[in-house]
Parts: sequence; structure tokens; C-alpha cells
Amino acid sequence: MRTGAFDLATALLFNNVDPQRAVKLWKQLAQHKQCVDAHVALGIALIEGLGVDADARAVSARVFCAAPARRHAAALYFGDTRCADIIAGQQGLAHLQTACQHASAQGYYEMGSALYSGLPGVLAEDEKEAFRMFARAAEQQHSAGTCWLAAVVHGPRAWIEGDRPPAYAHEH
Repeated sequence: MRTGAFDLATALLFNNVDPQRAVKLWKQLAQHKQCVDAHVALGIALIEGLGVDADARAVSARVFCAAPARRHAAALYFGDTRCADIIAGQQGLAHLQTACQHASAQGYYEMGSALYSGLPGVLAEDEKEAFRMFARAAEQQHSAGTCWLAAVVHGPRAWIEGDRPPAYAHEH
């Protein structure tokens, strides 16, 4: 049942049929410890602002940002909309962290991506920690994690310009 519901949620979101229903399904699935992929999908959706009801985000932001102890410097600067993005980003990051705690290759990859580029107001860029996450994904034969690991080690320009990393050159 979880696999079918997960696939349904994925189709609903990425075909733009009913993104909000997709997020609700993933939230239900994420409550089950066996469905780590739901944490990854939900984390990505929340970070990207996909399937999040704009009216609910605005209300949540006003309530959250109204309490002075909870105000974030970026939220004060950017206003309610930015605060809603920060809240969704924090929630999404928490889901990715849960996936990483369950040793999810996709979770490690997505967390590495978030760390590499940073999430404004939520997560600072951290190339060293991104490297660690990509390495964990690569250990599980995650192809994108492996590619990003190489990019972090050798620099993204090396692949674009056609240079081969030293390890590759010695093998061939």
C-alpha cells in the first residue's frame, strides 16, 4: 500500500495534478518509520515550496513570525512571504535529516545538494559537509551522489572542460 500511495503522490505532484494532495499523502507516509522515501520526497517538496498551500503558508508565517522570540533576521527583512519560505525550508530540512538518520541514499544526496548550495535563511553553504553526504550516497551506489562527489573533489569545471581526475587517468 505504501508503495502505491508513494507513487500516486509522486505522480500528483510532478504532473501538477494535485500537489497539495501529494504533500498530504507523503506526510501520512512519513509517519510510518518504514517509509523513509516519503521523508525525502516531503523534504524536497517543502524546500522547493511545491504542493504547499499559499494561503496556509501566509497564515502560518504571520502566526510564527508574530512571536518576537521566533523571528528570524531574514524573516524580518523579507516579510511574511520570506518567513513562510523559511518555515517550509526548515520543515523540509528536518525531513531530509530524518531520511539521513535512516541511511537513505537519496536522503544523503538531497542533503548534500542542500548543503552544497545552501538554503537562504535556513542552511548555510557547507562544502565539507556536502562532501560527506555525497560520499555516503556514493557508498550506496547512488549515481548522482557519485557524480557530485567527483564534482566536489575535482571541481565542476573538470568535467565540463573534459579533464579527467588523476584517479581516472591512472586506471585507463
